[in-house]
Amino acid sequence: MSMKITKRILYGNEATPLKKMIGPNSHNWTLFVRAFEEDDLDVYNMIETVIFHLHESFPNSHRRVVSPPYTVTENGWGEFEALIEIVFKQNLGSITLKHFIVLFNQDKVKKSVVSHVCFDQIIIVNPPEEFVKLTLAPIAPEWKATLKSTSGFQDEKDALKKVQSKLQTELQNLEKEYHTLLSSACKKTNLLTE
Repeated sequence: MSMKITKRILYGNEATPLKKMIGPNSHNWTLFVRAFEEDDLDVYNMIETVIFHLHESFPNSHRRVVSPPYTVTENGWGEFEALIEIVFKQNLGSITLKHFIVLFNQDKVKKSVVSHVCFDQIIIVNPPEEFVKLTLAPIAPEWKATLKSTSGFQDEKDALKKVQSKLQTELQNLEKEYHTLLSSACKKTNLLTE
């Protein structure tokens, strides 16, 4: 019998324009990996380390973060593609995610924080028993409090939930309409055959 552990994560960046440019740098940004839900913290027990591979123009462009929160913060002026390597405990390998760091608003609405967040799932099939125990272990309280979402991210998450709810309602209405039309068509067919 196979066993599967599935954990949802978010990865992305949040950028804020600097009030005053520092050299050529116009923005402060943070690249991150975190649990999808703030209370689903056991995903962090699975992770050995996260390595952020930044553009080569940054000093120490390969940043290794060995404990949560898994973030890297920098100042910059340009957008670029970063790689995020998540290494798992118990020698279960790693995954690499690509993320394009966005600094500037694409929707022409003035915001104090630009947020570019992606969703993914980590799926581990037939993990060793020790690994399963790790996912059930209590979370270390010293870093648990540092994992709160920023308001820009929370706004985006709330907007996605509203869209999801609206789509669900539209799907339910379409399903009702479909059944009404189907029922009507069946009645017409029965009248024609009588």
